[in-house]
Amino acid sequence: MMKVTGCRIGEVLALRWKHVDLNRGVLHIRESVYQGHFGSPKTSSSIGDLPLGPTVVNALSRHRQKQGIEPHPDALVFPNEKGGPHDTHNLLWRVLYPACKTAGVPRVSWHGLRHSHATLLNSQGESVKTIQAQLRHSSARVSLEIYTHEVPQHQRDAVERLEQVIGP
Repeated sequence: MMKVTGCRIGEVLALRWKHVDLNRGVLHIRESVYQGHFGSPKTSSSIGDLPLGPTVVNALSRHRQKQGIEPHPDALVFPNEKGGPHDTHNLLWRVLYPACKTAGVPRVSWHGLRHSHATLLNSQGESVKTIQAQLRHSSARVSLEIYTHEVPQHQRDAVERLEQVIGP
């Protein structure tokens, strides 16, 4: 979910059903969790609404149905066995790293998924302002200079397109 929304791990783990609007396809980021303690998101610009694509809406709908009963609005979307928030480090070592290994891809951190989100949006030609809004940064410079990365294949593609334009 982080790769397609750009959310921080603390925002995902603090997400409550009352902040998920499946009908409109929107996440309302209002809370974060760090080391088991709930609070406001990282900065005031971090509070906001994020659009969800149909794939994520469907996945969240199925996840909600798997929970069996209509969840309480204050219930966490992704609770641990006791109904509280997961520990980010445990999830990293028990879920994300093994998933990377199974997929045969290099390890990625939770924060790395935000960088991937920005880089993928950038490689699709999305505007810096769109990337900034999606990551909820107060500065477009941070989104562009820190979070987006060049994709080597895109450099090669650009050079080849340039050669086609200017000729031999």
